[in-house]
Amino acid sequence: EVCGRCYKLTYKGDHEQGLGRPGSHVVQIVDSGSWATFDCHMTVFNKITDYDTGFFPVDYEEVPCETSPAGPIAGVLDDDFYWTKFVFSNLRYPVTAATLTINGKVHEMKLVGGYWGAWTGPVKGEADIEITEENGYQVSFHNCFGGWKNRHTGDACRASQSRSLPQPKLRGSLVTTNTSEFLP
Repeated sequence: EVCGRCYKLTYKGDHEQGLGRPGSHVVQIVDSGSWATFDCHMTVFNKITDYDTGFFPVDYEEVPCETSPAGPIAGVLDDDFYWTKFVFSNLRYPVTAATLTINGKVHEMKLVGGYWGAWTGPVKGEADIEITEENGYQVSFHNCFGGWKNRHTGDACRASQSRSLPQPKLRGSLVTTNTSEFLP
């Protein structure tokens, strides 16, 4: 799955017909259904190649996504009485797990194509969302939408600025190690 990943695309100016000029830009994949390797929005395509259309050979490398200081966002893509579609943005890495908690009841979210969905049924109450990024960081969204019954397509919920690694739940014996063997 590539949705949510970011890549730095670089055009070196080596088009066989001599078109465009060298350039690069970081893009985030939002729909992996394209038949092309990278099917870019025209604004970004122009930033990379200084051209308006065509096929250009590019080098690419995966990079952490750039984010704004506003913090992560959970957006309602579509909603009805039972099923709600979400997209998550302003994250450095793709989402690997998501849960929606409404009035204390946990609803596991499913990745469907390029969106996350939750089947909730007729519930009301405070809505919290917890996501895990691919790098293991957890992001929490609290008291979203002023309550679950108030959510509408186009609504957004912002997370706190903090991201945290999950605390490991380990069982076993305590062992001491000579740490001097790890020192230079």
